[in-house]
Amino acid sequence: MLSKNKIHHLTSLQNKKFREQFCEFLIEGDKIVKESLVQKNFKLLEIFAVERWVEQNTILLSKNKQVEITIISEKELGRISSLKSPNQVIARLAFSEQVFNLPLASAGLTIYLDGVQDPGNAGTIIRTAEWFGVKQIVFSPDSVDRFNTKFLQSCMGSIFRITLLHIDYQEFKKLTIDLPWWGASLSGKNIDDYIPSLPGVLVMGSEGSGIRPEVEKLLDEKLKIPKNNNADTESLNVSVATGILLNKLTSS
Repeated sequence: MLSKNKIHHLTSLQNKKFREQFCEFLIEGDKIVKESLVQKNFKLLEIFAVERWVEQNTILLSKNKQVEITIISEKELGRISSLKSPNQVIARLAFSEQVFNLPLASAGLTIYLDGVQDPGNAGTIIRTAEWFGVKQIVFSPDSVDRFNTKFLQSCMGSIFRITLLHIDYQEFKKLTIDLPWWGASLSGKNIDDYIPSLPGVLVMGSEGSGIRPEVEKLLDEKLKIPKNNNADTESLNVSVATGILLNKLTSS
């Protein structure tokens, strides 16, 4: 049974302010919690699960005896979950501030998300980036929080395999001064006619207004995804555009 204080603490972690205060976050659902048991990026502190989930995962849990397991009722699960339909298990993890890895960036492609606030789009970008071998993604301070619950659900475990950081664009430019910056733009050079030379940084702007002007000034090249002459749509979803550009940039 969960105490009132425990419930209060867990539900407070749905708020960015308290996640940062306690350096903790929650993940929900069978698949992502199982992945958290075998990853090393974050310290797994505690698992809260209904009895049937614990019984179904006895072997996996026996290999992680250092993790505290609390069996809770369906009602308690509903009280601490942020989902409309809670999925059997929730885990609490601790995080420490990660540092930008320049050698890692110098070995491949890094993504910078400039004001991308939709958690679903951002999560899809993370999964897509992992598919194409990206190891590090940087968020502008006004992009979605990397421990936002909806974002974590959309990531589907990629957060355990990709380094995610929040860095202001000016500071990030200083850190990557020797790397070219490419950005998605409707006024850019046709990506089909461009041959990039990795390593580099791919900048993707917000869903509504794209890359902000002050960041666009820092780009070494603006890249455009050509559309069919008969297409009437004005723009692509940012996660779709990211996937297309990643395919082009990593296969050249």
